[in-house]
Amino acid sequence: MESPSSFLAQILADKRREVEGLRASAADLAYLARKLAEEAVSAGAEAPEGTFAFARALVVSPRPVAVIAEVKRRSPSRGTIREPWDVYAVARGYAEAQVDALSVLAERVHFAGDPLYVSFFRRAVGRPVLWKDFVFDPVQIDLARVHGADAVLLIARILDEATLAALLEHARSLALDALVEVHDEFDAEKAVRAGARLVGINHRDLTSFRVDLGVSERIVPLLSPGTIVVAESGISRPEDVARLARLGVRAVLVGEHFMRQADVAAAVRSLVGPIS
Repeated sequence: MESPSSFLAQILADKRREVEGLRASAADLAYLARKLAEEAVSAGAEAPEGTFAFARALVVSPRPVAVIAEVKRRSPSRGTIREPWDVYAVARGYAEAQVDALSVLAERVHFAGDPLYVSFFRRAVGRPVLWKDFVFDPVQIDLARVHGADAVLLIARILDEATLAALLEHARSLALDALVEVHDEFDAEKAVRAGARLVGINHRDLTSFRVDLGVSERIVPLLSPGTIVVAESGISRPEDVARLARLGVRAVLVGEHFMRQADVAAAVRSLVGPIS
């Protein structure tokens, strides 16, 4: 298991090498991403408030708190999470549970994810998908669009404010939502100034791996009115969901808890209930 102190530095170094490898295809990726975005806009992808399919799925969910079900095989903080790895079984379970949206790990080295999983789960489950990776360059957002993502994760902790604002604008130009992840007050202020409409509050500190649901209690009051708030990490009991709902959280993103259960559909229903 990677130590907290080396986690971010190592993964960002690996991602920089990966991004350099994408440069040769950057022009083609940008062209394809623009064309796919044009098709999405022509099909009515954009809502009046400037959000797209992913955010809209959370807002219109019939559940009191929408559920974003994550596809995650392993993580640096928890090691291997699900074995055996059967993507078809996971997809069937999430489809049966009628989850509102998906979060799919695209990062290969540290999380055993794959960009191909994004397109597979988008088709297999039929729900909007968040491209979960460590994104710091527009070419990564182009790649996400080409692989069929509906939204991208932007981690405020690893981006300066100008870069965050530029990546938000690039995502919007491609008809993609962007979930801006924050963990502390500094991150939250950065997200607000950059104009984030969709904010994920990560209860796990990426520099220590400690989990504290109280982070949401501190961060929610700092966000702009109308922000769609997603709570992430450490959510495993209905009581956790109820606690977050009282704060005004609109959705919960749950990965490890679902992935550790043999029956993921039953795990979803146990945590957030069936669709009534």
